[in-house]
Amino acid sequence: MGRDLPLFVDDPQYDAALIITSKIKSLIKDKEDLSVSSQVSEQLTVMVERICDKAITNAQDDKRKTVMERDLEDAIKSL
Repeated sequence: MGRDLPLFVDDPQYDAALIITSKIKSLIKDKEDLSVSSQVSEQLTVMVERICDKAITNAQDDKRKTVMERDLEDAIKSL
């Protein structure tokens, strides 16, 4: 199923995890008593990295050295 998502990365490569897996697992478990596969953290890390890369580009395009909330909003919309 996950492979059908447009943001799915088959073999995610990243330098460091940006997502705290235990926090994600707790959130989902507490809300709906569901388990979380190990791939969720990997996919979320890739998504966060893409959002950050796009937000950086947005800030630089606006000649700013600060990434702002609007940069993130635009980055998320573009995914």
